[in-house]
Amino acid sequence: MRESSGDYSSLNVLWSLLKRHRKGMLIVFAVVMLLTILVTFLQTPIYVADSRILIRYGREYTYRPVDPILRGEVQPLVSFNREEILNTEIQIFTSAELIQKVISTIGIETLFPKLAEKGGDSQTLMARAVARFRKKLTVQQIKGAGVLRVSYEDSNPDITVKVVDLLIDYFKERHLEVFKDPRMPFLENQLAVYRKKLEQAKKKLQAFMAKHHIISLKDQQKLLLEQYKEISTLIVQGDSYLHSLDEKIASLTSIIKSVKPEAVLSDEKGTNNDVNTARAQLLTLKLREKDLLQKYKGNNRLVKKVREQIEIVEDFLANQPVGNNERVRTGINPLHHFVEQALVEARVQKNSQLAKNEALKKKLEGIASDLEKYGDVEPELNMLMKDVEITESNYENFVAKLEETRILEAMDTHKIVNVVVIEKPIKPIKPVKPKKKINLLVGIILGAALSLAYALFYDHLFRPWKVKQDTRKYVTFS
Repeated sequence: MRESSGDYSSLNVLWSLLKRHRKGMLIVFAVVMLLTILVTFLQTPIYVADSRILIRYGREYTYRPVDPILRGEVQPLVSFNREEILNTEIQIFTSAELIQKVISTIGIETLFPKLAEKGGDSQTLMARAVARFRKKLTVQQIKGAGVLRVSYEDSNPDITVKVVDLLIDYFKERHLEVFKDPRMPFLENQLAVYRKKLEQAKKKLQAFMAKHHIISLKDQQKLLLEQYKEISTLIVQGDSYLHSLDEKIASLTSIIKSVKPEAVLSDEKGTNNDVNTARAQLLTLKLREKDLLQKYKGNNRLVKKVREQIEIVEDFLANQPVGNNERVRTGINPLHHFVEQALVEARVQKNSQLAKNEALKKKLEGIASDLEKYGDVEPELNMLMKDVEITESNYENFVAKLEETRILEAMDTHKIVNVVVIEKPIKPIKPVKPKKKINLLVGIILGAALSLAYALFYDHLFRPWKVKQDTRKYVTFS
């Protein structure tokens, strides 16, 4: 009950306080509301035009250093993250050069007439205009997206739209200027240098190959090796053939010594042609036997057959009677003549083979000399070819890089950028400042608070001690 009566007493004191100072409180409230209304309705309205820009990840943010090209190395890519990209674009948007271009296009008199009235030198005036422009300009990233919001505020809604439009257009141009590849002159100069180096390297290689009669070293070495192998085989075969001819000549020489140059050709009883024929056949069979023994063993079937024929001929000759008829006709022994011809022919074949072997050996020496010469010049040739290969590779790298740079320059010329305007600025209809409803609500709350403060303060200063005591109780309660 005490608390209830205390609360009731406090309310009475408060009500009494409000009654006593209601006129002053109304005056304070009215003054606050009047000031609020004046400030709200007399304040210059501010309009805002904004636009949204999509920044796509493109060629501008893929960087290849130039220096590794000089060493013929693969150029690594250096990429940037989205946060860096957007911060970079914001810096371009708010750069002094870009802002000055917009201000110069529209005019300081149009954007900041009061500033233009003050006058002054052009540089100072432009610096102040840029500072004021930046205060009105807002460029911020939309959270969670690669999009920038560009907005500008001014009392003239038409100017806000014009400023944002110009700012975006000049931003694209400035964007291209900032990310423009400056390597075109460098690449063209380096390309000319390497073209000259490549021509010199090729000429040096061609002169070296012509001097040493080289068309294709590997193919020529392969051909010479094949020829060397083939001629070596022919020489070995020739030596073997010469050995067989030496044995044949020795055998024929031995036979011709045992055969008389003259022989009985005929007597009165008739000719002795059968004996001579048998002897010639015997010689042929013995030569045949000798040839076969060089290829086969004594138990070979062919050797045995020839030996059987030799025995038959020898038996025939052994059974021929020897006559003492004085009427005997002699002449050149056919067998001796045959052996002599065979010996001459064998010697001719030997001389021919010796000449042939000599020619083959000289040719083999020439091939060996060529192989040795090619082996001596091969290191220098490989060095010249490597020089041409490296120079050509560097030249091709510069050609590819120059072509890529030309494509990028063409894209820059046609203003192809990875910046897309998602939302163009629209002329604002309602101002963003002042906010009348909020201002009036704030004025009401502020007026009420100041009115109550006035009543408490006044009552505290001019009422007797008892009234002050009651007021303290009210304040304590409140």
